[in-house]
Amino acid sequence: MVPLIERLRYVLSRCNFTWELVLVGNYVEGSDDETPEVVRELAERWPNVSAVVRPKEGMMGWDMRMGLNAARGEYLGVIDGDGQFPVEAVIACLLKAEMEGLDLTKTYRVRRDDGIYRRMISYTLTVCLSYSSVCRFTT
Repeated sequence: MVPLIERLRYVLSRCNFTWELVLVGNYVEGSDDETPEVVRELAERWPNVSAVVRPKEGMMGWDMRMGLNAARGEYLGVIDGDGQFPVEAVIACLLKAEMEGLDLTKTYRVRRDDGIYRRMISYTLTVCLSYSSVCRFTT
């Protein structure tokens, strides 16, 4: 996670605007996950980085909402800490939103490095959701 955050800070620092980075390190009480401590340390190290660290009350969507609630910017970007997206995607979305007057931009992965199990689940859900969407719109 730390190399990803360092890369994101590097990319953002090259831009000519004020930015903040909100790191979310929510945790399951009693767990030995070190993410909350790492997030706090990074926020203490850099002035434009803050930390949201709370006991979990939900899953990933709740974590994201806690980070969005803490953010103060005009534009908000979200990127997972697992490195599946290049950090430059945040800047690309910001530029697209600004240049085209958009309220929302979204990324997607063209190439995935998931294992066979994850690919099968993703394919099955995509097919099911696509079929579900078609049925919903045609009735």
